[in-house]
Amino acid sequence: MTNAESRNRARVLVVDDDDDVAHLFTLYLQAAGHEVVRASCGADALAFLQDNPIDLMLLDMNMPGMTGFEVAERVREVWPPAKLPIVGVTALGTDEDKMRCLASGCNEFITKPFAPQTLTSKVAHHLSNR
Repeated sequence: MTNAESRNRARVLVVDDDDDVAHLFTLYLQAAGHEVVRASCGADALAFLQDNPIDLMLLDMNMPGMTGFEVAERVREVWPPAKLPIVGVTALGTDEDKMRCLASGCNEFITKPFAPQTLTSKVAHHLSNR
């Protein structure tokens, strides 16, 4: 790994209850040079954050139990947007759903389905702004 690659390497927490989707996110993010850790539910994500630093969270908004909206709100009680960017991922496509995603504390949202380049460019943008 070159020095430039090392500087661009970030630790991304992927939170999604669908293992196939989380696996795709992992493949795309690793191909972009990032380290990926995964949580399958909101409670596991919050527990992981207590003791493990990350650079960005990719968060499914529609999970059973604790929703991504609730996770984002809890994260924002501790970490400001500039310190920990959150990219919400949703299959909900209405303007109201997108506004709710942002209002819950997400810096950005991606609507499913999406192109891999959309994911990696939005992640890169938020990582460069931290």
